[in-house]
Amino acid sequence: MEFLTIANGLPMLILCGAIVVVVLCQPVIMSLMARRRALAIGLTDSDMKKVVKSTALFSIIPSIPVLASYLLLIPALGDYFPWMRLSVVGSVSYETTVATMAANAFGYDNIYNTDFPVGIFFAILLILTLGILGGNIFNLIFLKSYDNGVKKLMNRNAMMIPMITSGIFVALYAVFSAPTLTNFGNPVAILTFVVAGGAALLVQKIAKSHPKLKEHSFSISLIAGMVAACAFNPFFS
Repeated sequence: MEFLTIANGLPMLILCGAIVVVVLCQPVIMSLMARRRALAIGLTDSDMKKVVKSTALFSIIPSIPVLASYLLLIPALGDYFPWMRLSVVGSVSYETTVATMAANAFGYDNIYNTDFPVGIFFAILLILTLGILGGNIFNLIFLKSYDNGVKKLMNRNAMMIPMITSGIFVALYAVFSAPTLTNFGNPVAILTFVVAGGAALLVQKIAKSHPKLKEHSFSISLIAGMVAACAFNPFFS
């Protein structure tokens, strides 16, 4: 596949690596600023070490789905572009979903086991890159006015915002999950969806007595879904 030769080539590594280096510089700079601020307000080195250890520990589980997503994208988009995307503003669900939608628009069934022409491959990369910018541009221009509007609405009717946001999320999840739940020709996907959803509900229930676990609901449900897919696949292949 010619496009994978380009995707795994040295120029792509240099371009993606340069972006990742810029991204890595940001937390370093912010950490130094945070340290100076912590010292200014009277925190000791011992206090800061405890915070670092605690946050590092609870950063491991959320990073597992990102790593899994990266491994899933390598066969389709190469070694370096998924690494760069997931290091910047990419997400586990966005990359695969939008890449598949782009491939479908060009007449391909999926992004795997497909010999894309080089032009279409770069078009998919461009779509992935530009598509994720919508939210950032919106926040840059409209977030302050949006936040002010939400506060005004909250002052008038505090129950309205939770109802609106809940309705939007339910609709969003329905749009993404309906094709999977109604695809009876792929029972593995349906069973995986059910297991992952059940795991999320179970974690939410347990989190009532262990609040910190709530932050990892998505990560745990994703891992449960992956394990379920591996377990169910031999029975339906």
